[in-house]
Amino acid sequence: TTLLEALAGVQPADRGEVRFDGVDLYENLDDFRRLLGYVPQDDIIHADLPLERTLRYAAELRLPNLSSTEIETAVTRALEALNLSERPGVRVGALSGGQRKRASIAVELLTSPQVFFLDEPTSGLDPASSAELLRLLRGLADGGSTVIFTTHSVQDLAHCDRVAFLARDGHLAFFGTLAEALEYFDVERVEEIYERLAWELSPAEWAQRFEAHRADGGAAASEPARPHRRDGVGFARELAVLTRRTLETMIRNRLTMAILIGSPALVVAMFAVLFRPGAFDFGS
Repeated sequence: TTLLEALAGVQPADRGEVRFDGVDLYENLDDFRRLLGYVPQDDIIHADLPLERTLRYAAELRLPNLSSTEIETAVTRALEALNLSERPGVRVGALSGGQRKRASIAVELLTSPQVFFLDEPTSGLDPASSAELLRLLRGLADGGSTVIFTTHSVQDLAHCDRVAFLARDGHLAFFGTLAEALEYFDVERVEEIYERLAWELSPAEWAQRFEAHRADGGAAASEPARPHRRDGVGFARELAVLTRRTLETMIRNRLTMAILIGSPALVVAMFAVLFRPGAFDFGS
């Protein structure tokens, strides 16, 4: 999670640098802000709103230059890409775990990010939902997006082009294909890699071993191209959208509405019961 947040610019690293196509991320965070999608492990979408309304509000906040029709098209496209077209009117809180995870990804997909970062996207999902989600992520990758995710489920690695194994304290123990990893660690099963990392060498020694193993040659460096900056939503529009979303969320949450409406009445009733007429009048 720490590595993922550093790569996505959520929590910039204290040392080192992150580059996308040769451009330093930390020096151009504002330019990259809308080019990178980050989906944390916990769902961060409103549970009381229908799925379609959730995506529409997200689109209005992230796509300020689009018309209402274009926003509708973007929402429909995101629902179709994540196989949620049959669930637009369902309250987010009523979706299954796998569907909520896909809904979180759909929110990020609205802006067509160049890179997706996902923190343990299959955590807590049953095997069928996990396999379905990984197929969707594989489809996004095949469609041109770069998908980077953390996982502790070894079965997820079969869908990946490259894997990185970290030893304790964040030391890079290996990076390459899964087949190369099995050969490098001289094991037959992925689970054995974890055993070797835990017991055979210290984290620093694993990192040194991989540095010695890595080939000296690399791809030729290209001239970095500054990313095209996407316009952000203005303060007035952001305030209007967030206000409408908050009001709709409150209206759809019956318990919250009952408390808001009932509290003044209860206070008045309490005073009426506790204090008889003239209780605060001064005696003559």
